[in-house]
Amino acid sequence: MREILNRNTRTLLECNDDVALMKCAADELYRIYSQITGVKADQFNHYKDVMLPAGKAISTAAAAHCLLEMKRTALFLRGINKAIKQKLSKTANRPIRILYAGTGPYGTLLTPLLSLYKPADLQIDLLDINRDSLIALLGLIDMLELDAYLDDVYCTDATTFKVEKPYDIVISETMLACLKSEPQVAT
Repeated sequence: MREILNRNTRTLLECNDDVALMKCAADELYRIYSQITGVKADQFNHYKDVMLPAGKAISTAAAAHCLLEMKRTALFLRGINKAIKQKLSKTANRPIRILYAGTGPYGTLLTPLLSLYKPADLQIDLLDINRDSLIALLGLIDMLELDAYLDDVYCTDATTFKVEKPYDIVISETMLACLKSEPQVAT
């Protein structure tokens, strides 16, 4: 399964604007992730949005749907991969530390990239307000045997989270279509 993950991740990173390749790779990742987690993008009635003082955190199903936004997924993965490579080239003798806030059930912007690196290169902390999303993501990480990359997991509101340790990269997922109602922008 990691081989399929690796192949499709590389396709998303290297396919330029080839929409057919991008769609196939994103669909294959979605198939794997939804099969492992049981979370499907069309289950909008099953999962509820989380209402916060600072705005709305989207449901687990809506967050799963983000993976299917193939161009967005590819562009984010490319940018994050570039940031990881830059940090690794400047950091010696320790893994780079990444905080990923707003992971959703798939950790779409980071879990595919883990197949390209070693745990000695990357250590990740995950943060999401939605407990269902974190439970699904932890199951996915376990099934894909990515546990060695994982450090801390936080089920909390990213807008009030107090960072207490140093990070080399912070990923905060924001959806363009929902920008006005996302908690990090609504305040």
